[in-house]
Amino acid sequence: IIQKYTIKLDRRQTGQKLLAFIFVNIDKTEHINAFRSQITVLPDVLECHHLAGAYDYLLKVSVRDTDALESFLTNKLKKITGVSRRISQYTIPEMILFEIPLLNCLKESAPATNF
Repeated sequence: IIQKYTIKLDRRQTGQKLLAFIFVNIDKTEHINAFRSQITVLPDVLECHHLAGAYDYLLKVSVRDTDALESFLTNKLKKITGVSRRISQYTIPEMILFEIPLLNCLKESAPATNF
C-alpha cells in the first residue's frame, strides 16, 4: 500500500507563496505526448492530472508571486507545443489539506471476520 516515504516542506518558507491551479486544453491529440514530456520537467509544476470534461489537464503550480505566475504562463506554459487554452486560478491560503489516515485505510482493506 505504501508507495514512498517523503518529507513535506512548508512551501511558503521556501519562498513559493503562491499556489495556482491551471486548467489546460491541448489542441490536437498528436500533441499530448509532447505536452506530457515538457510539463513533467518544469520544477514549478507540483502535480499534473489528466481530466475528463471541458479541459484536458489540471496543473498544480507553486511559484513565488503573481509576477512569477505570469512568467510561468507566458514563458513556459504557452510555449509548450499544443497548449491552446488555459484558465488559471490561484489560492488564498488553504484551509484544509486532507491526508488519508493510515488506520482508516488498513481497516477498509482488512478482510472481514465473522465470529
